[in-house]
Amino acid sequence: MKLTVQSPIVPLEVEIGDKTVNGRMNLAPTRLGAISKLALKTAEELRSIEESNVAADEAGDLEAFTEGEAKIAEKIAPLVQSVLGKEFYNEILEACGAEEEPAACNGAMYAIMNAISETIGERNAAATNDKAAHYLAEVPDALQADAN
Repeated sequence: MKLTVQSPIVPLEVEIGDKTVNGRMNLAPTRLGAISKLALKTAEELRSIEESNVAADEAGDLEAFTEGEAKIAEKIAPLVQSVLGKEFYNEILEACGAEEEPAACNGAMYAIMNAISETIGERNAAATNDKAAHYLAEVPDALQADAN
């Protein structure tokens, strides 16, 4: 018998130009629920800011657009730091050349946020499937009904 179990630590390699930053997503089951909520909250807040940014861009309001980009950077930072750590976050900013202006690294941070969200979704789906399989194994008629 072979048993394969997902590691709670997921490696993440990010290439920015000629620099590579390696991190490890900590998706331990004890943290997954809180991280999922933070990811959803972050995505909701970003949608609102992005809508304002589109309006500012269309109106040619560079100041409002720049403020929106700074807000985006502020909203993404807690999620990235929570999952990958402050050191990884700072290394990404350095690789972008954005230590003084985190908003300049929003493109990379969006990609990282998407990778986090995708991995969380996969983990949540796997957990749901594991629970369903465990339940079905305990219900003798379930397997027979499924076979018919």
